[in-house]
Amino acid sequence: MRGKVLLFDYNSHRGVIEDGDQNRYSFHIGEWLSDQPIIIGEEVNFDIPKEEALNIRVKKRRKFLGSYIEVEV
Repeated sequence: MRGKVLLFDYNSHRGVIEDGDQNRYSFHIGEWLSDQPIIIGEEVNFDIPKEEALNIRVKKRRKFLGSYIEVEV
């Protein structure tokens, strides 16, 4: 699933991701799989087997032969 980081609290290590339908999913920093820091507004891909976001990966665009492709980092 795709969404964006809506908020993150560094004290509790918890945050919220919002998908394109404006559904919100809480997550814990332990589910952040990317080496990149958590940034509010960052587009991410994630899994939602229950009500909490899991396996969160930052969505990035890379330029390839004059056009952009989406890759996970």
